[in-house]
Amino acid sequence: MRRLFVLIPALILALGLIILSVANRETVLLDIPGSNLVLQLPLFAVFLAGVFLGALLAAILAFPKSVRASLAQRQSEKRARRAELALSELRAQKAEEQTAKKLVAIDNAQAPRHGSRPQTNP
Repeated sequence: MRRLFVLIPALILALGLIILSVANRETVLLDIPGSNLVLQLPLFAVFLAGVFLGALLAAILAFPKSVRASLAQRQSEKRARRAELALSELRAQKAEEQTAKKLVAIDNAQAPRHGSRPQTNP
């Protein structure tokens, strides 16, 4: 289902690019300032090159933020693992303490009382 939500917009975009290419086949002169280079290209090629360069620039500008977010996520995951380990250690320690208290209570209940002696029949 998720693939379908990606495929449909991609098909619509491809159709739009095809229509743009067919409708703008006229050639234009592209003069690059600072050089003696003059290119004769179809209008749709100039348009698509601009779109591609814009997308590339956006990706380059977004990359550092993505890296920072990834590093922050890793640090948070490490902190969470350490906290979970500490919690499990505390739970184990508490369980040992409760077991020890229960054993002491059982020993106290089974131990003979000092004030009373078992009566024997002569």
